[in-house]
Amino acid sequence: MGREGRALRMDVLLAPQIELSRALYFSRNKDQTGEDPHLNARLAVAQIEGVQAQGMLAMAKHYLANNQRNGELNRSDPDDPATNFDFRVDDRTLHEMYLPAWEAVVRAGVSSVMAAYNHLNGEWNTENRTTLTDILRGGLGFEGFVTSDWNSVHSISVEDGLDMQMPDGTYFGDPLEQAVQDGTIPESALDTTITRILGQYDRFGLLDGSRKSARAAIDVEAGARTAREVATQGAVLLANDGALPLGRAALRSLALIGPTAAQVAVSVSGERAYGFEDRMVSLLDALRRSGDTDPRHAVGVDLTGTTVPADVLTPDGGTGHGLTRTPAAGGAATIDPTVDFTGDQALPVGSSYVWTGTLTPPTTGEYRLMIQAWRGAASLSLDGSQLGSAASPRFGYGRLSVSEVRDGLEVSFTVANTGERRGAEVPQVYVGPPPHAPVDMPVRTLAAFERIELRPGQSRLLTLRVDERRLSYWDTGKGRWVLPAGRRTVEVSASAVADSRQTLLCTYLSAALLAGLVLNAALGWSWADPAAALVIAALAVKEGRDAWQGKGCCAPAAGATADGCGDCPPGCGC
Repeated sequence: MGREGRALRMDVLLAPQIELSRALYFSRNKDQTGEDPHLNARLAVAQIEGVQAQGMLAMAKHYLANNQRNGELNRSDPDDPATNFDFRVDDRTLHEMYLPAWEAVVRAGVSSVMAAYNHLNGEWNTENRTTLTDILRGGLGFEGFVTSDWNSVHSISVEDGLDMQMPDGTYFGDPLEQAVQDGTIPESALDTTITRILGQYDRFGLLDGSRKSARAAIDVEAGARTAREVATQGAVLLANDGALPLGRAALRSLALIGPTAAQVAVSVSGERAYGFEDRMVSLLDALRRSGDTDPRHAVGVDLTGTTVPADVLTPDGGTGHGLTRTPAAGGAATIDPTVDFTGDQALPVGSSYVWTGTLTPPTTGEYRLMIQAWRGAASLSLDGSQLGSAASPRFGYGRLSVSEVRDGLEVSFTVANTGERRGAEVPQVYVGPPPHAPVDMPVRTLAAFERIELRPGQSRLLTLRVDERRLSYWDTGKGRWVLPAGRRTVEVSASAVADSRQTLLCTYLSAALLAGLVLNAALGWSWADPAAALVIAALAVKEGRDAWQGKGCCAPAAGATADGCGDCPPGCGC
């Protein structure tokens, strides 16, 4: 984005969007980076650094807590419920969930921030002195300038912390000039605003022509390769059952049924990339160009509109907001294994790579999505921990150790590809709460992660850093982060989902209890209830002993667990 923006003579990129995805139906989830604050912060910083390294100013948006709308956006009506939505967020939630990404991009040197449309705790984001001045500048140390989202200004809010109104001067034009002249707004406030804006322009060499990086030419081929890589690695493998990658026999007899298999993806939204029309291909053409297959295609409906019976046809290219699902059906095998995020010109090519085995997608993703179905909607969590195919890459974890470092922990472990294909894995480090935390804390908190690619049989030793902040909570009374005392559990896995062992334990306990109740009620065996209680107690004692010894009954199935308080930082209370 930075290179192509510079090539197009742009100076400011109105991106990235770094808010959390909290509402599944929010139309802008497609532009955001997930639900987890740590993940969101990591990805936001990567985008900021990448764009600004090319000499463009990045503008992080939309500040703050902007992740839901009521209806369609009507920017011309300030009383419209879409723009008038009021988010009520308590102080701890604000600091632990919403602000980590903003703190991270401020530390990364982001040049500008865009204030959002919505209210936050009763105040417009474009005139909220608490968030714009006290938190963003005073608390996080932001030194850049703040602009408004388009037509979201409702007053001359210079003294509240807004520096620029977009796209016009309804309030920041003649009304601001008049307010300064009559003394309503001090001239020093205007000086501060201008200094913030021009300071960032000067930082990037826009005032004297000393740009830090030369304007690049658009490399269409390099951009196309990047788009294909993003489309492929962005697909998430949900299930497989041996269907992918397609074998030689399947490739020789592949059929695509459905009208959109031969159609190109066309974008209609104004705030997204489209790609180049002459480079757009359909899934059918992409598979044919791969050289691995020459699939047959049928529209799936006759020209009079009578549909093929649903029991023999799965729609191809069914869509939901922000994603495209590409299932297909034919013969004995039905392929419905991936969620492909909209990739425009590169999506069909990326899908063909996944189908033919040229590239293998990961099995986990950072989103929960709403899949629009024929009869309503269903929630889908992107987690491939139950992937079941010998042909797919599988990963094992081991040699987990935790050591103390300054202001945090270092977690070391090995990851091995035990499958038959090259694949990508995202090992994740989670920390649990102490036994007697003074406040409610998550059962698992994502503390670190890294993406790796391994060949079959290859293993790698990874060392990931867990910052003390990920072990702490925000104390609303003290107004600061606090590290609670107590032992902590450190887990490493490919997913935060609870494991099969934990589920099996719950099944055993429930079965023992049910058996005792049935035997007592049906046969009058009064000893059955005490016997069931003894079984439950024995299992509970065993699992408690294992957890105390660091074996951990709640460890994810594909992962490892360690007691994080053998060598923990001061204050951990070991």
